[in-house]
Amino acid sequence: MGRHADLLPPRLARALRKRFDLPNAPPREALAAFGLEKFPQPVLLRGSLCLPGGKLLDGRPYVGVPPEWLETLAVAGRPEYFLVIENLASFNRHVREVEDSSIVLYSGGFPALATLKAIRRMDALLPADVPFFHWGDIDADGVRILQHIARSIDRPLRPHLMGVDAWSDAAVDELCRHLADPAFVPMEQEELDPQSPLAGTPAQWQ
Repeated sequence: MGRHADLLPPRLARALRKRFDLPNAPPREALAAFGLEKFPQPVLLRGSLCLPGGKLLDGRPYVGVPPEWLETLAVAGRPEYFLVIENLASFNRHVREVEDSSIVLYSGGFPALATLKAIRRMDALLPADVPFFHWGDIDADGVRILQHIARSIDRPLRPHLMGVDAWSDAAVDELCRHLADPAFVPMEQEELDPQSPLAGTPAQWQ
């Protein structure tokens, strides 16, 4: 699709943005979310993985997983948590600066279909008590991305470093209220230093 993604007919571009509730998404992101890519990008992951054929891979600082491997991808061991990171700079910092047994995935903004399949794969593979987090920009699109991913999995997706208590069941609603406040100032996640989502973990998750 390449550079032609930017030449989408306006009506189609609007339809794709409306479908995914991302009014500001570039045409290329909208196409990728719908799976319309000639060559899907590899999914960037940090963690201990089991590749097709049973080969173990310590993916540090991270590895690029071809979309064709996603259906048979497995996890070696039990990760402390699973974290989706929207921004590439924040992803690169987290995988290098936060040392733990987590699995960390780069969403690339609004997740492409292959990326969403990887997230669903992790949801299906990992034990129910492994918490899932999303670290995105503190703005309207960041919340929409979080909500889209949350609707795609079967466990809670908690906002990490997004200005609310990640462990509150009302965290996303609170974040939406902040965004509706005229005095609210959006913040890009690059402005924050990475840290483990398990810092200050409630007792039931320890």
